[in-house]
Amino acid sequence: MGEGVEPDTLEMRELIMQGVDSDRMHATFDALRESEQRFRDIAENITEVFWLTNSSQEVIYVSPAYEEIWGRTCEACYANPSDFVDGIHEEDRPLMLSRLERKSAGFDIEYRVVRPDGSIRFIHDRAFPVRDDEGNVIRVAGIAEDITERRHLEHQLRHAQKMVAVGRLAGGIAHDFNNLLTVIKGHAGFLSATLPPDGDSREDIDQISSAAERAAELTKQLLAFSMQQVLEKRAVDMNALLRDMEKMLVRLIGEDVVLTLSLQPNAVSVLADPSQVEQAVMNLVVNARDAMPKGGDLRLSTRSAVLTPEAARRYPGCRGGEYVVIEVKDGGAGIPPEVIARIFDPFFTTKDAGGGTGLGLATAYGIVQQMGGFIDVESTPGKGSTFTIFLPAAPPIVAVAETRAASLPERGHELILLVEDQDDVRTVVRRILVTRGYRVVEARNGMDALAVLQGLETKIDLVVTDAVMPQMGGVELVRELRARQPDLPVVMVSGYTDNELVNHGASDLGVPFLDKPFLAEDLLRVVRKALDAE
Repeated sequence: MGEGVEPDTLEMRELIMQGVDSDRMHATFDALRESEQRFRDIAENITEVFWLTNSSQEVIYVSPAYEEIWGRTCEACYANPSDFVDGIHEEDRPLMLSRLERKSAGFDIEYRVVRPDGSIRFIHDRAFPVRDDEGNVIRVAGIAEDITERRHLEHQLRHAQKMVAVGRLAGGIAHDFNNLLTVIKGHAGFLSATLPPDGDSREDIDQISSAAERAAELTKQLLAFSMQQVLEKRAVDMNALLRDMEKMLVRLIGEDVVLTLSLQPNAVSVLADPSQVEQAVMNLVVNARDAMPKGGDLRLSTRSAVLTPEAARRYPGCRGGEYVVIEVKDGGAGIPPEVIARIFDPFFTTKDAGGGTGLGLATAYGIVQQMGGFIDVESTPGKGSTFTIFLPAAPPIVAVAETRAASLPERGHELILLVEDQDDVRTVVRRILVTRGYRVVEARNGMDALAVLQGLETKIDLVVTDAVMPQMGGVELVRELRARQPDLPVVMVSGYTDNELVNHGASDLGVPFLDKPFLAEDLLRVVRKALDAE
């Protein structure tokens, strides 16, 4: 029970002074020893710290878990009674001292402990007064629990919930912008087709188109962050992908940054959308480059890893299993602890005004999350940072060479049902189709489309429908139409997607999906391909 006279010795003396007979005395002594042994069995094997202080606030007992949590020895605590309190963070120490002074009330508080190695543990401490027969407090008993892991999980959960909420907002903004950009790009294309190759008007139209393209890229980043893109997943060899990216990345980071690839010898495959993985890696590489304004070393590496269910629980939504790990390690300035908690927040940046949108890391976060993985960050100010991407592993699959479609498909004559709730977008799409010879009937939503079809005397050849509309969306409409005409070709478009309604639904229906904003030739190509596949 710490230093000083053992309680069983004190009890023995008291019994002798009372003249208790030998048998009874030894029986009492054995009971006391057995009771003390039970206490030790409990106190020395629990993960919490059990502690006792006397009326002078001196520590008279501390259990062995103290050494694990505080990082200090029990002997040092007995030798220096203030050692227990000295280990508490200086900002939280006054709270603990004030509670100890009010020993008759007990307490239930949380505070931080700073271990000798500088690491911090969060503690939940409860204390209870121990009174004598007259009601005086003679000791305070406490139980201190290490809740660091729980705090970490709570922080991860709050962060995940915040990102989901911001993601929904970002997705909605991207949807509205993509509708506007579809109109801008469509009309810019119409004007461009009527202008001579040279002249100020041509240059003006080209600038409008270029600005619309840049805006479209920004909305794509918002969609990637909000995890509302339709991904074209397939088996991707990460080693091959990074080798293919190497030349482009070298040009991107500049001559003063040395890029090194350290790839696992055997193939490491993930089930992912390769273009989105490239986007995530590129964003992390750009972030690393910006952390080294005077140049330095940048290393990209791959390896396989197996996460236990316990390890995976640190990251909300992740499961144990086989993962492919991609590390982006730089030797830059590092990230202060107070900044790390916000680095994946959209529009958060430490760069000067005009130095960045604050979407790079947020986009990478959203892409990796949507593919069932997560990103971990380790950084020390002045010693660089390591961003580690974990993606679920997939069996390697032989890559199939992609073929490029012709630049512009042939003219058409078929009858197309166009369903779009935005009037200006519907006008642009109708004009693109009519210009290439197609006949078009229009509807504002799914319910309107069904009414329009009832009035037609001929069958339609194709449906081009928006995915998200009031009253009846595109997925529900297609299912209704397919029940009447099973072989009806469909092209689905949208400025954003909802994971349940569109991404899952479109996949089940097996229909081509076209992201807004799109070029006229992209729409015409998808339409022609869908018609020819009948």
